Amino acid sequence: MGLGMLNSRQHVAGTVVLLETENTANVVLVPNPSQSSLDPLRWPRWKKDLTLFGISLCAGLGGIQGVCLSVATAQIAEELKISILKAETLNTYQFLAVGGACAIAAICSRIFGKRPVYLLSAILELAAAIWNVKAVSYSSVLGSRILYGLGIGAFESLVLATIGDIYYVHERGRGVAFYSFLALGCSQLSPILGGHITDRYGWRTQLWILVAFWVTALLLLFFCCPETSFDRPLNNETNLTIGEDDVDSSPINTQQHTTGDTNTEKPMVHDRELLDGRNGDVPRSYMSELVPLRRPGNGLNPLSAILRFFITGFYPIVWFSFVVVSTYLAWFVGISITLAQVFASPPILFTATKLGYLNTFGFPCALAAELVLHLFADRSCKWLARRNNNLYEPEFRLVMIIPAIIVSVIAFSLFGWYVGKIALTREIDWVVASFIWGMIVFSLVVGQSVSFSYLLDAHSEISIEAGMFVVMLRNFFSYGAGTFLPRWLERSGVATTFYTIAGLQGGLIAVLSVFFFVFGKSIRSYMSRHSPMKALHVDVAPIE
Repeated sequence: MGLGMLNSRQHVAGTVVLLETENTANVVLVPNPSQSSLDPLRWPRWKKDLTLFGISLCAGLGGIQGVCLSVATAQIAEELKISILKAETLNTYQFLAVGGACAIAAICSRIFGKRPVYLLSAILELAAAIWNVKAVSYSSVLGSRILYGLGIGAFESLVLATIGDIYYVHERGRGVAFYSFLALGCSQLSPILGGHITDRYGWRTQLWILVAFWVTALLLLFFCCPETSFDRPLNNETNLTIGEDDVDSSPINTQQHTTGDTNTEKPMVHDRELLDGRNGDVPRSYMSELVPLRRPGNGLNPLSAILRFFITGFYPIVWFSFVVVSTYLAWFVGISITLAQVFASPPILFTATKLGYLNTFGFPCALAAELVLHLFADRSCKWLARRNNNLYEPEFRLVMIIPAIIVSVIAFSLFGWYVGKIALTREIDWVVASFIWGMIVFSLVVGQSVSFSYLLDAHSEISIEAGMFVVMLRNFFSYGAGTFLPRWLERSGVATTFYTIAGLQGGLIAVLSVFFFVFGKSIRSYMSRHSPMKALHVDVAPIE
């Protein structure tokens, strides 16, 4: 095989014919849409996008709730009569709760479906915001933050599987990019307004505003986001269905055909009766879709669901995704937590308003990352597939991590130099510091999107467990970074700390990305032939 990748003699799950001809207008529909009118792949495009928007909005509000106290650390420390270091821990313990919630959410979504997990998570987020407003002691505030962590787990990890439920392979890159933009970009708007609100009205006011948004988001989630779990054959990802470029509104059903080393059966022509839903099942009414709890047909028994979650740890690509996502986010979280330590202390002495201004470029840079991914994430895969005999490999997703690596190394190095060195000799400009922060946000959005897209395409059959497993470990790692980074900064200084982070980030991610681009298909082939899920008989395990 060309493009620098090692080939495998066996057919590998995730490797699919993406283009019917060299003309990219003829795109193969992967996964193969079923004949059922209940298949989310056959939803109209507006319904898919509205569902993704509602869930991503909740993820964005969760991100805002997670960082809203960072600009008010000094005020909270003064009100609760605790040190700034102790006040910063209010933004770290929540990561332990998120990690624990991920395992619970993965298991429950396999048994009961994703919709009830999302609804319960949103209710917990709303309750946590109200509790946070009413809290008057350190232990009470900490309790509200832990409850927040329990709620946000599903919106940080289960969305990956939802995108796999409703979008085809050639659409997923943009879907993951949009989710990452809302989940991470919205959190950059909060400190800008939150710093001003904290200085003028107190830190609790921004939480009251957040409560109002959560009520709106919960209504949107209930009325516009139906269940996406669907009983699809495990080998469906490799079934080839020929469609057209405009596949989102009217998927074209074809005859299911096998994929082997060299042969495939030809597809059928259009079947409009199937598109109209006259294929033996009855489409659900809108009111029927609002039922909060609808057990999916492929629901697992609890023991199988628990085993699947922990068996996910045997997949190397899951660990690669964890390293990429966790390192980018951990340093991002660590900087957010230490804003007051770095910028509100001598010699900089920023107020809460100026601390909030540091996030000004965060949202535009997140938007720039979304634009880059929207334009190139899926198109680059089609371009590479055309040069690979029309075969798509999930490793093609890794090409887009190049800008994330370059920008992150430059950003962390500049942050260490500007904040650690220049601040000692003259007053620093918050605009420059904010732009550097925006570069970090850009690399975070791109890095997370690429990593999640690769994981979803490489192991779509375990997307629920894999997403949860990665996010669980990522939050444990973020907790460690949020606890360790303040002391590291105190001991080594800003410059040395961020020069080290820049070197680690660039070297580690670059080496791992090249390794998985070259050997990723061989790894997928081995895991497909020696599947831990099949070995322990939990690959299907439907409830009787």
